[in-house]
Amino acid sequence: MHAPLRLAALLLLVSSSAFAQGMDPWAVDPVQPEQASAPALHRPSPPLPEPEAPPPERWSTGARLGAELGGGMAGTVLGGVVGGAGLSLLGLTCFGHGGFIGDSTCFWAVAGAGAILGGLVGMPLGIRWGGRRAGGNGSALAATVGIVGSLVAVGLVLASDHPERAGFVALSAPLLGVVGYELTARGPRSARLTPSLSLSPGGGALGLRARF
Repeated sequence: MHAPLRLAALLLLVSSSAFAQGMDPWAVDPVQPEQASAPALHRPSPPLPEPEAPPPERWSTGARLGAELGGGMAGTVLGGVVGGAGLSLLGLTCFGHGGFIGDSTCFWAVAGAGAILGGLVGMPLGIRWGGRRAGGNGSALAATVGIVGSLVAVGLVLASDHPERAGFVALSAPLLGVVGYELTARGPRSARLTPSLSLSPGGGALGLRARF
């Protein structure tokens, strides 16, 4: 009987001493987790520029001139068809709702004018298209100037004593267009160096980038 009483008195004494110091003798001090260190912030690497498509290989002079001339003829035909079909709708106004009030000459004149205008627009565009495919880099505006020059020559021939030669002069239009395109062609571009900076989580890199 004395042993249990002594044990109870000892426990009571320890409890009262702990409560006096503001501590819970039965509470287990939890282990404090170490504070997680914040992850290091890395500046993301900027996206690399997409490589430019290489320019088409430059053909030989004869092949390039043939491509430009063929493109000009194809553009003339396509533009003539589109222009003629478009203005033929306007040519329908030559016909009245109550019957035939005009003649077919009116309709075909309007459609023909549309075909001529469409062909003149399509020719320099076709020359430029063919030149681009062959590696050329001339100007479509210069091709247009050459074509307009041939039209001026056609007008002068029509006003001369030999108007029958105007058709032959008109055939020079695509040739003069090709000449104008070639005269404005620029040579191959030389290499150009530009500084390049790349950042990554592991560090950075500084170098030079070349454009040809």
